[in-house]
Amino acid sequence: MKQRGYTVRTEGNWISVEHRAYPTSFTVLVLTFAYLIYCLIPPTRDAVVNFYTSHDPVVGGVALFMLLLPFLSTATWLRFASGEVMHCDARELRFARRRTLGLWRRFQFSTSKIRQLRRETRGTSKTRNYSVLAFEYEGKKYDLLEEISRKDSDRVLHACKTMGLDVFIPIDEGTAMLNDIEERGWFVNPWSPDHEDNPPPRK
Repeated sequence: MKQRGYTVRTEGNWISVEHRAYPTSFTVLVLTFAYLIYCLIPPTRDAVVNFYTSHDPVVGGVALFMLLLPFLSTATWLRFASGEVMHCDARELRFARRRTLGLWRRFQFSTSKIRQLRRETRGTSKTRNYSVLAFEYEGKKYDLLEEISRKDSDRVLHACKTMGLDVFIPIDEGTAMLNDIEERGWFVNPWSPDHEDNPPPRK
């Protein structure tokens, strides 16, 4: 399945990983339709009609507020619909996650107590599996950075290992092949060069 687009930033003594969800065209269409239906309900429609007939500034202000309130709420929801953010240095690992229509949940961990930070696979069905980074902390298990790609997870694990965290990086001889499959898919045109700017030489 398609991996989420995480933004990974690394420095000498810290690493930051962030993912923000943006609305699809279908989501925008549904929300626009819901907004138009809202504008046609009796209280909103009556306030707008009364403003055009009486030109009362108070009624106009109420009508404008009733029209803009759902629009502003929708715009805020679209901007912060969901996401995951992780920041880690040699002292602590901070992590925050927000589900759609939920609230931000924030976690803070001491890096000295983190055990076996590693990549694992989770699955909700036979057709949907996704990667996460998992670790144990004071007897509890935590997952973070859902659907992170193998390439990005390798960057995170190696960076955390250099900062002294307890990281498990399995020896996988097929890593290069799996990374290539993840980026280009299972089916690749054998006559298409890997890099269009560097075509194979002619014979």
